[in-house]
Amino acid sequence: MFFQNLDKRDLFLVAFFSGLIFILCSLYFLFIIPTKPIVSNHSNLNSTIIALELIGNVEDYNNLLGVVDNPKYQFYSDSFIKSIDVDNFYIFIYSLYFLLLFEIGFRLNSFSRKIPFVFYTLLLFCILFDLSENYKISTILNAKSAEQLTESILNLRMISLCKWFIFFLISGFVGVLFWLSTESILLKIAGLFLFTAFVTSLPGLFRFSLIEIATYILSLGLLLSWIYIIQKNYHFLFLK
Repeated sequence: MFFQNLDKRDLFLVAFFSGLIFILCSLYFLFIIPTKPIVSNHSNLNSTIIALELIGNVEDYNNLLGVVDNPKYQFYSDSFIKSIDVDNFYIFIYSLYFLLLFEIGFRLNSFSRKIPFVFYTLLLFCILFDLSENYKISTILNAKSAEQLTESILNLRMISLCKWFIFFLISGFVGVLFWLSTESILLKIAGLFLFTAFVTSLPGLFRFSLIEIATYILSLGLLLSWIYIIQKNYHFLFLK
């Protein structure tokens, strides 16, 4: 296990700071990504970044960013390219935070030592799919011709759906560990949100707007998890 040599106090301290960076990165994403499409998002999505990840054809792309000669196209394209650069760091941050949440949940339960291997494997696949998605989106945003754009869009949706499925599966994994623990009611509630996000995302593989809803549920679960971590740090620092 990655953090087996950390004592409980250090584990929660590292989890606090990684969670803080995770939240700040998430807020920065909201700041740099355009909130509205040029024309419309596909699949009844509100989030432009999720719409970009799940585009299925050139029409979806043009409705989101506009055609190349649109005055706003370059601004939208540059904004999304910048977001991809940030996301490559964001992948590392959310992976670290989920590893720490898993470690916390695993220590609160008595499970087989093989379970961490399963979780680490899922997380590795999630990272690989996320990096592949970023590469595909970068290629799309830098396409120099209609033919290159069409070719680059191929398989992006499949890669993104694989990433989202594994990402929410990881969330559900941690959610179950939190729910089964007897440590804290707050942690159980956080676990319920994390697992509910996974369940909500399953039909989202066919109805994409549910993926967006699942991200909101997931955010609540992660926020409650971080509040629990704050409480534990306060206990370690001031009550012991």
